Amino acid sequence: EALAHGCEVFVPVFPSFFGMSPLSGFEEFGRKVYAPEELAAALEAHLMEGGRTSVEEKRAFAGGYWCLDPALPRWKRVFGEETVGVSGVTGKG
Repeated sequence: EALAHGCEVFVPVFPSFFGMSPLSGFEEFGRKVYAPEELAAALEAHLMEGGRTSVEEKRAFAGGYWCLDPALPRWKRVFGEETVGVSGVTGKG
């Protein structure tokens, strides 16, 4: 949601917790921080220098990642023209 609003994201990494950030593998959209001091430094750097990616890039990433297109083209490609109903009977849909 933060990226969809064009905000900068800071991802805390704790040694005692398994990382479950949806930004894993997309490090250009979230700054990992490992300690409170590092969070403070990253926030200060962001305020002084700005973000690493533009608001438009952040919004485009969020829209593509979550597939926010109301027409749901990805699901239509997955299912194709044919769908299987609850009874297991194939039909157009």
